[in-house]
Amino acid sequence: MPAEAPNERGRFLALVFGLPLLAVALFALLQGPSVPLGDDWKLFVDFDRISFAEAIRTNSQPEHGLRFRPFCYAHVWVERSVLGLPFWACKWIGHAYLALAGSALTLLLVRLGIARVAALAAGVLFVTHPTAVEVHGWATARIDTMASAFGLLGLWLALVPRLPQLLLGLVCLLLAFLCKESAYPLFLMPAVLGFASGLRGRDLVRVSLTGVIALGLVIVIKIAIVGAFFADWWSVQVPLLIRARGYLTYLLPLGLWPVTRDWTGPDPGIIADVLAAAYPVVIAGLLVHGLTNRRKAPDRLRTLALLAGFFVTIAVLGGVPARGDLSGNRLWFLPSAFLLAMLASIVQRRTLFVLLVPGCVLLQLNLAPYREAERRMDVVLTRLDAELPKYDNAVRITDLQRLYGPVPLFFHMVNFYPLLPRFRDHDPRTFPLLTLAARNEAEKRVNAELDRRWRELMRKRGVKHVLELAWDSARGRLVRR
Repeated sequence: MPAEAPNERGRFLALVFGLPLLAVALFALLQGPSVPLGDDWKLFVDFDRISFAEAIRTNSQPEHGLRFRPFCYAHVWVERSVLGLPFWACKWIGHAYLALAGSALTLLLVRLGIARVAALAAGVLFVTHPTAVEVHGWATARIDTMASAFGLLGLWLALVPRLPQLLLGLVCLLLAFLCKESAYPLFLMPAVLGFASGLRGRDLVRVSLTGVIALGLVIVIKIAIVGAFFADWWSVQVPLLIRARGYLTYLLPLGLWPVTRDWTGPDPGIIADVLAAAYPVVIAGLLVHGLTNRRKAPDRLRTLALLAGFFVTIAVLGGVPARGDLSGNRLWFLPSAFLLAMLASIVQRRTLFVLLVPGCVLLQLNLAPYREAERRMDVVLTRLDAELPKYDNAVRITDLQRLYGPVPLFFHMVNFYPLLPRFRDHDPRTFPLLTLAARNEAEKRVNAELDRRWRELMRKRGVKHVLELAWDSARGRLVRR
C-alpha cells in the first residue's frame, strides 16, 4: 500500500477487517441455534475423544484419497480437547476465518494496484455471495475458509520482495496447504501475480520461490506422516463430456446460478425471483462497461493473472459439477475469490456495491434450509437431553428425515450421536434408538429388524419404559406415537 497518514491508513484497515467480519457476524446471528450438521458430528465431536496424532492423520488413509489437512484438524483438536470449547464457539471461530478470507482478498487486491473501494467491495462480496451458503451454514467447511484465508494472506505478503514479508508469506502459504489440498495450485500464484505487478529479475525469483518452497515442505511433511503424496483417485479417468459439463458449472461463483434450485420450503416470492434474475445481469453489465470504457481501461496483464488464479484453483477440482441445492459449493469458495478479484480489476468503480444488497438477500434465502435443519436438530437433541437422564426410560425416535435441504441431517445424527459426551455419560443400560423414515419396503424391513434387536437388548437390561416419539414433518416437531 502507498505511503499515507497513519490515521487514514488506520481507518482503511478498520474497514478492511471490520466490514467482512460485520457481514459474517450478521449472518451467523440470523442463523439460529448452533448444533452440528452433516459431517460436523464427525469432525468436531470426534475430536474430543482422540489423540493429537490421530487428529492430524484424520482422513489421510488411502481409501480417503490421502486427504492431508493436519493444521486445520490440529486447530479443531486444540479447541475441543485442550480448550474444551463448545460447538457453537468452534463454529464462530470458523466464521472468523471466513471474514479473514474477505479481508485478505481486499489487502491482496490493493497490493495489486486495484482501487481501494473496488477492492473492499470485492472482499465483502466474496463473503456474502449468495452461493456461499455452505461456508456460512456448515462448520466443517472450516477447512475451505482457513485454506482460503491463509492462502490469500500468503499471496499478499509474498508480493513484497523483502525477507520478513517473504518468510511470513511462505508460512501462510504452508498453513493454507496444510488446511486443504485444493489450495496447492496457489504455489504458482506468487510468480504469476508478481510478474503482473511489475516484479522482474531477482525480486520475481524470490517471490516465486515462496510458493515452490511451501509446496515442497508440504510434500515432505505429508510423506513423513502419511507415507505417500499422490492418491490413486487423482488419476481416475472421467469422461470428457462429464468433466466439461462440470467445469462449465464453475461459472457459479460469478453469480450465473445465484440461488438454490432444490429448496422445497416456503416460496420466497416474486422479489427473490426478480433479484435472482437481476443479479447475473448486473454482473454482466458491469463487465461489459468495464471492458468497453476507454477512459479507464483495465490492466490487462493483472486481469489475466487473476483469471489464471481462477483457472488453476478450479482445475484441481476435476470437473465435479455443481448441484442445484448448492451442496458442495465450498469447493468454489477459493476460485470465486479470483473471479471476484477479476471483476474488481475490470470494473474499478463503486458500483460494485450495487451487488451487495441483492446478494445478501439471496444468501439469506439460500441459508433457509440450514436454519431449518439446525432448528430440527436442536428439537431432537433437546428432547434427548431431557429424557435420557431418566434411567428407567428408553427413548425410541422414528421417521427422522434422511435429507433436509443440502444437509444429510438425521442420517449423520443416527451415525454419530453415541459419540456425544452428553450421551456417553448416561446410564449404559439405555441408549436411544433413532431410525430414518423408510423410503421403500427394504428399508422398512431394516428398521423393523433394528427395532426388534433394540427392544430385546432393552428387555435384557431391565428397562421398564420405552418413550415412543416420531418426527412429524407437517408440524416440524417430535410427537408421541
